[in-house]
This record gives sequence, structure tokens and C-alpha cells, in this order.
Amino acid sequence: MNKPILAIGTAGKLCSVALLISETDYFLYNINKNQVHSEKLINMIDIVLKDSKTELSDLEAIAVSIGPGSFTGLRIGLSTVKGLALGCNLPIIPVSEFDATALQISASLKKDEIFNIAIKVNSDEIYYAKYQKEQKYFSLVSNIEIINVSDLKDKIQQNELLFGNVNYPDIISINGVSAENIAKWASLFGKDLLTLNYDYLEPNYIKNFTAR
Repeated sequence: MNKPILAIGTAGKLCSVALLISETDYFLYNINKNQVHSEKLINMIDIVLKDSKTELSDLEAIAVSIGPGSFTGLRIGLSTVKGLALGCNLPIIPVSEFDATALQISASLKKDEIFNIAIKVNSDEIYYAKYQKEQKYFSLVSNIEIINVSDLKDKIQQNELLFGNVNYPDIISINGVSAENIAKWASLFGKDLLTLNYDYLEPNYIKNFTAR
């Protein structure tokens, strides 16, 4: 990474904006509150840029969580990023919410530890994936899928860790991935995902949206 990366995460309750200067240096602004994304996001971005004395034209790219997660939150995040990127002709890096979360979790784990992530979709379903800590980062053991909450017990093996926001014994609670980890993932692994074709970028909902 030669220039800063701006990152935005709006896939869940946590609304998060970060500017990554280097692997260890970043500016971060988080608001952990439901339904504030559309109201607060632009102002949060403005504050982070002003505090870091950075212009949009100084950026290498803008990274954004592409999902899975909240339909509304993902749409707000991606449409905001598209508008900013278009105005300055900046590439966008779409980042898996789960991979950024795995990067955040794996930093505190030992090599070869298996860990599971379970994030609530609704009262009956969850997004689920399994990862393993590698020497430095992590690998995906099973792809992200939607399962019933009742099926989670069949996924978790003995001595495996579980992270998420569902009601389950011994789960380690997480409320969402902070944007500095979205930026770090983009810096480490996002080079091949850089795109200026904004029209083709869509949230990865996994679950089809159903109007009520």
C-alpha cells in the first residue's frame, strides 16, 4: 500500500469508518447504534478525513464491506462509496464482511485454531462460516452459508471457538467488524479486486430480499 485506504463498514448495527495509513496506524470512528447509518455516515467520513488531514484525492482506494449483512446497511454503505469514488475517479475494493471479521479475530488466536462465525439473519437463521488460523493470517474452511439456528450445534466441533451475535452457549460476542480491519484486509488481499466498474458492484446478500 503506497497511499491511505478509506474503509467503510455498514453491514450490521456497527457503523464504522477508518482511514488506514499503514499496517499499524489508522484513524477510526465507530457508532454502535441501530439505524443511524444514513444519518451519520457522511459526517463520520468527513471527520475522519479532516482529523487525518487527508483529501479524497490522496487515497489509493476506498474499501467497503460488501456483505453479508443488513440489506439496508449494505445499500447505504455501497451507494455512499460509489458516490465518493466516482467523484474522484478512485477504485473500490469490495471486502467480505466475514473475511474482515476473520482477520480481526485471528489476530488474537494461536496457529491452527479453528474458529466459527455466526451472525444473526433473523430469529430463525444465521450467516455461518468456519475458519482456521494460519501462521500469519487465516484460511476459509467452509464457505459462508445461511443455516437454521438449530443446525449450529452440528457445525461446531469440540474445542472450536465460536464468535458472533446469536444466543448460543460459550459464544464470544462480536457486534460487527471495525472498519480498520476492512481496510487492513483490502491492503493485504484486495489488489486483484480493485475496480472502477462501479455499476457491477452489488452487495453480497446471500439471502434474497423479501418485502414485508
